[in-house]
Amino acid sequence: ITDSSTVSNSYDKSNFLKLIKKGYSRNVIHNIFTNLENLEKAKNEINFYTQLSSKLIFPNKEKLNDSSVIFVTGLSGVGKTTLSAKIASFLLDKNTTVNQLKNISLINFSPKSSNKVSDLINYGRLLNINVHSLSNLDDLNKFIIANKNRKLIIDVSKDFLMQKSFIDFINQNMVYFNSLLMLAIQSGANKKSVASQMLMFDKLNPVIALTKLDETILGAEELSTFAETNCKIGLLSSSKNIIDALVFAKEEVLAQYMNEI
Repeated sequence: ITDSSTVSNSYDKSNFLKLIKKGYSRNVIHNIFTNLENLEKAKNEINFYTQLSSKLIFPNKEKLNDSSVIFVTGLSGVGKTTLSAKIASFLLDKNTTVNQLKNISLINFSPKSSNKVSDLINYGRLLNINVHSLSNLDDLNKFIIANKNRKLIIDVSKDFLMQKSFIDFINQNMVYFNSLLMLAIQSGANKKSVASQMLMFDKLNPVIALTKLDETILGAEELSTFAETNCKIGLLSSSKNIIDALVFAKEEVLAQYMNEI
């Protein structure tokens, strides 16, 4: 570490450099330390982790329970389909009304040319719930309206992420359909990838689900990237089991994790 001359005199240089050495970005450290100063709290590591966790975490459980339509989006291979099934499993397990009435459906939303639904169908069989496949926005809109009394979990193909019409559809109907937009980002994604994915949705403020956490360690550089791109992390997911395998992100848990890495 050779950049101590750039550290503000109002900071404890020892703590600042410790965090730099761990991999947190200078910009994130500066912003968090400024917040701590405004809150009249000591600018130490523990308070840094607590404040950064508060910035990153979105309390998602209530929103997940209350939403009628849950869109699960993300790039290919990040675990969208598995995440969709995990959300369905959680709702069946935790929501008595949904469980008793089986009032829930999984939807594969992808172009016909790339309509691969076998995994989703297998998950549907395992959970004993219906799986539907739709390939255009008009059909999706009609299906949502026709099933307004059901809870719908929609696994959205990457192909639609590049289409302005889909983004406009989400933007126009988030409130009308009481929707939740979940963006699955694989743990280990680089800064450029995270930034470009967040840019796709601009002002829609998706809730982030970090996936494949059993394959890649979440590090300080990643956490800095999420903070710099204003990500709100709501769910943590591994690659394996779908039953009892969904973890809701909590400030105290993330702060403790940061303290240990």
